[in-house]
Amino acid sequence: MASACSLATVLCARDAATKTRTWRLGVSVSPGIAYRNLVSTEGGGTWDKLVDFRNSFEERRFAYGGSLFCALDLSDRFSVEGGLGYSLMGYQLDMDGLTFGDMIDPNRGFIYETNDAPSAIRYSFHYAELPLRLVFHCGKGRLRWISAAGLTTSYLMKSTRTLITVDADGSSERSTSESSNVYNTVGLFPTLSTGVSYAFGDRIELRLEPQARYGVLRLIDEPVTAHLWSAGVGFGFMWRL
Repeated sequence: MASACSLATVLCARDAATKTRTWRLGVSVSPGIAYRNLVSTEGGGTWDKLVDFRNSFEERRFAYGGSLFCALDLSDRFSVEGGLGYSLMGYQLDMDGLTFGDMIDPNRGFIYETNDAPSAIRYSFHYAELPLRLVFHCGKGRLRWISAAGLTTSYLMKSTRTLITVDADGSSERSTSESSNVYNTVGLFPTLSTGVSYAFGDRIELRLEPQARYGVLRLIDEPVTAHLWSAGVGFGFMWRL
């Protein structure tokens, strides 16, 4: 009888300890690159040529994001994570690739060379996000392999256009303004990541995760639309409650 009571006490203590370690809080930052995939919604040679033309001088740009999240351990191998985040995505135009009289978009008109013409135009899309993902943990010990798949719901807070002008002396000037285009405010981004995690003791965990995501919804309702995407490396810190 005494042995049975002792065993029950040990099991209850183990369950209680497990419950206190079930939830974790974390923060992550993810620098990387962003771009867009142009798609002709109308079809036809004219719009397809415009897509090819824009692809010839529009470029990737630096992007970043971050999030605060909580994680629930479903088992030793699986956990689910959700939280609140922010991301900056977009693309930029290399104006050196344009010549006199180029039309970059029917809505923007022609580009003409002037003395104060910008050397680059950077388009930025600022999103508030609700990320949700399922994480698979592989291995034992402090160092483990992790892979994750999820879906991020994004809300476009602001879209801006930055003109970058380089003077003759090499100095640069930047002028940022709100974009006049009407972009769709809701985005859905399936995400994939894989990397490693390292545990310091029982409560602290660090993560390194290369990751990528792609916007499945249209950025704008125009004959030539775009789907934003980004790729980078995520750095995470987690605290086990």
